Amino acid sequence: MKAIRIVLLLLVSLILIGGVSYIYASSGVKSQQGYIDLPATPTGFADALVAVNLGPGGVKPLRWLIEQWVLQEEALDGSDQILIDVLQELRGLQLRIYKVHDNQPVFVQAIDASVAALQQKDWHTLIKARDGDEHLVVMQYGDDRQISGLSLLATTPENAVFLNLIGPFDAQAIAQKVKAAR
Repeated sequence: MKAIRIVLLLLVSLILIGGVSYIYASSGVKSQQGYIDLPATPTGFADALVAVNLGPGGVKPLRWLIEQWVLQEEALDGSDQILIDVLQELRGLQLRIYKVHDNQPVFVQAIDASVAALQQKDWHTLIKARDGDEHLVVMQYGDDRQISGLSLLATTPENAVFLNLIGPFDAQAIAQKVKAAR
């Protein structure tokens, strides 16, 4: 699936950016509407597998790589087109993936605290699900027309994932494409 290739390209592009380029790539992300302070884990509770901040300067090369390497190879299906539309409007990205070990309660507390803090800042919960040891919350900042931020907070016994997508996303256009893709 293209989503896996896109994630792999994201990781490869981050490795290539490196040093000074990463500083440029991450600059400006905090000034974007829809940015959140991702939950911090207490030192010693988790190993960070991935820690990425991309601002507008870092999103442009990522977008170019995906357009050149992934989108040119195959015909797009409905779910791929939704991903492309989101990518076109993306202004910033934060991603943290942690190895949980035996500390899942710490991550569940971090998610709960983040949800409470975001709700105070007018973020809305789209999805909140708990299934055994798995915990997922998806939140948005914006209204029915435009979403400025989308955040995914999730934990399993193995990993915890915190993702913040920043950009002026057209909610109505995305909803129409989701319906068409079904």
